[in-house]
Amino acid sequence: MSKLLLDVGNTRVKWARVRAGMYEYVGALPLAGLSVEGFLQQVWPEDEKPSLVVMACVGEGEWVKLLRFCIANSWASRLLEVVSEAQKNGLKNGYAQPSSLGVDRWCALLGAWQMHQQAVCVVDAGTALTIDVINNGGEHLGGLIVPGLLMMRQCLRVGTAQVAGHLVANAQSEDVPSNGLLGRNTTQAVAGGALWSLAASVERLANQATELVGGPMHCVLTGGDAQQLLPLLSGNWLKQPDLVLRGLLSYTGESLAT
Repeated sequence: MSKLLLDVGNTRVKWARVRAGMYEYVGALPLAGLSVEGFLQQVWPEDEKPSLVVMACVGEGEWVKLLRFCIANSWASRLLEVVSEAQKNGLKNGYAQPSSLGVDRWCALLGAWQMHQQAVCVVDAGTALTIDVINNGGEHLGGLIVPGLLMMRQCLRVGTAQVAGHLVANAQSEDVPSNGLLGRNTTQAVAGGALWSLAASVERLANQATELVGGPMHCVLTGGDAQQLLPLLSGNWLKQPDLVLRGLLSYTGESLAT
């Protein structure tokens, strides 16, 4: 029985296929300008459509509504939309109201827990950057949410007139400092400042969290800005772009085989 996994975020959609018990992460596309019909044709061009589509969706809009309609009617596939639960597969949700934990965070935590079955720090560097920690007993200890890279830069652009003017003037400049640290114009200073601020937040929380879990832990990084953050982080960070999809796999009844 073939299955399709969909991770619909704020700005991108990712997908993976499960066929003959084999999991295959395929890729990601930006949502801006993406037609639902074209997307579904690219995701599954074969005539025989998947029997089950498992989806995590962080927002609600016309694109998502049309996606639901097409899956149910054009494909006649069963659609399962995942919501955050109190516990699953040995992982315990740390929120007092489990459903209020973002489904993307929940699925990322599930994916990380299934991969390691030990204490783990999960960082999702997307529109917002989230940091969550699981202890060795599978208990989600909670997390932090801070603005992501683009949001940080936009805050300066909107809130500071002088900075905004310099950003326009330097629009053609390199987006990151050439020396990897200090900017030589306002555009580089803002870009580097946001990036290093996020890296410092992740490093500090990860270091402090080792005390909470009582020892070493795995560190996993996912999200669209993961590649930019990774070189600035010390220690052994694993970049896992399909972490949410690996969590969604829990809802198919399949174990991970790649």
